[in-house]
Order: sequence, then structure tokens, then C-alpha cells
Amino acid sequence: MDLTGQASGSRADASSGGSFPNPSQWLVDAVSGTLVRLGGTILAAAQHDVDWAMGQDGQGADFVSRTPPSISYQSPSVRELADRVRAAANVALAAIAMWAGYQVMAGSRTRGAASVQTAMEVLPRLALGALLANTSLSWGALAIDGANALGSLAGPVVLPGRDIARDLPMVLELVASGLVYWLVALLLVLQQLMRLALVDALLVLSPLALLLWTLPQTQAWGRLWNDLFLTAVFAQPVQMLVLKLGTLLLGELRGGGPLVSLFLAVGVGYLVLKLPGMLRGGLVRGGGGMGAGALAMVVAGRQLGRVAGIGR
Repeated sequence: MDLTGQASGSRADASSGGSFPNPSQWLVDAVSGTLVRLGGTILAAAQHDVDWAMGQDGQGADFVSRTPPSISYQSPSVRELADRVRAAANVALAAIAMWAGYQVMAGSRTRGAASVQTAMEVLPRLALGALLANTSLSWGALAIDGANALGSLAGPVVLPGRDIARDLPMVLELVASGLVYWLVALLLVLQQLMRLALVDALLVLSPLALLLWTLPQTQAWGRLWNDLFLTAVFAQPVQMLVLKLGTLLLGELRGGGPLVSLFLAVGVGYLVLKLPGMLRGGLVRGGGGMGAGALAMVVAGRQLGRVAGIGR
């Protein structure tokens, strides 16, 4: 039996030692290894960009979780362009005042006492238009500070599943899931960049936009600016609250494994991307009554921020 065992062992060794590698398996392993290495390189680059955008590398400005004043209403470029638009708004206000005065004088010859009511309607509108047009950046700063204070109430916000996605085992399935995760994260960064550019553009146009409320014929354009600005500014605190909720939910589902955690994080990220559109649709359907509610949110946010010691 010993000889038989030795012979069989010798044949097995010879067979294993003399066999050639399976070409198809070798190709699969080579392709998988290449994809894993390429995916790891892309993951590292995406992580760096997202960390910079959220200010987690100590160099970025964190425009994802808040609206930095330094690159919005305190930006020299924004203030310079807003001053030019304000000058144009004052010229337009003077033209509106001349036109309104002509209408009042023309009406006094035909309607008599009715012109007094017309003047009483026009003068407060002109005064309010002058006030809003020349203090537009202050109102924009108030809204941005209030939104930042509301967003800060949730505490420090990080992307759900960020730690899991940073330390993934280099397995093809997890690398592919990680690429989807960081793609959604980059889309969120891109969305916040576009939001910041929109906020700055609306701040520049704010003197003319607030002047549009002076005339009934142009109030629809003023309402459009109002809806865009409120959505762009106040959608961000809601997004940060959902991200915080996603992080807490991931902490409750630790036993599901990295793949399940990544799927949940991707779902939360996709929901966050859709939130501005949802809020914009609700704002448009809500009509002009949303302005008073937003002003109340601004005041409440700033007061809560001061009480909590959060600041700007």
C-alpha cells in the first residue's frame, strides 16, 4: 500500500508540475486585475476631488454643505457686478418714476379724484423698489446666513458610507460598486458648483430683480427670480439633513456588509440629487405665499444659529 500510495503521489506531482495554465482563466485574471488597478486609481482621484470640495483635506472651501460667504455675497467680483447692476436699476427706477408721474398727471385731467388713489398706490411701490434695489445684497446675505445656520444645526456632515468607500477591498465587485458611489458623489459636487454659480448670478441680478416688484406688469419676472433664489439657497440645508440621516442609517445597518452599505449610500445620494427639483416644483405650486415662509425660515435659522453658538 505504501508503494501504491507513493506511485499515485508521484503521478499527481508529475501531472500538476507538467500541466499548462488554463489560457481562459489566465485571461480572466489578467483582465480582472487590470480593471481593479484602474478602478483603484479612479477611486483615489474621485476621493481627492470630493474631499477638496467638502473641505475635508484642509484646503477646500466646503461649498457642498454650506454657501461660503467669501465666494458668494462677500466675493469682490459679485459685489462689483452687483454695484453695476444697482446703478442700472436706479436709472430704471428714475424712468419708472417719470412714467408713473406722467400717468398720474394725465389721469388727473380725466378722472379727477381718482388720481389721488393712483398716486397713493405708485409712491409706496417706488419707495419700496428703491429700498430693495439698493439693499439687495444685504437681503441676499441674510438669506444665505440663515440657510447656513439651518444646515449647521445637523452638525458635521460627511457623505454616507465615505469611510467604507475609502477602504474597499480590491475585489472587482466592490470596486465597481465604489465607482458608482463616487460617481454619485462627484455628481453632487457638480450640482453644488452649479448651485453656487446660480446663487452668485442671482445675487448680481438682485437689484433689478427686486425692482421688478414695483410694477404689476413685471411682477411675474420678479417672482421667477424669487423662486430660483429661494430654491438655490434653501435646498442645501434640506440636502445636508438627508445626508446626515443617511449616515445615521448606515450606522444602524453595519451587519449588512460593504456592498449593502454602498447600495444604501448610493440611494441616499441619488435622493439628495433629486431634492432641489422636488422643492422647486413645490415652491412653484405654492405660489407667492412661500416668500413669507422663507423669510421666517431665515430669521429662525439665524436665531437658532446664534443660540447654538454655530455662527456662520
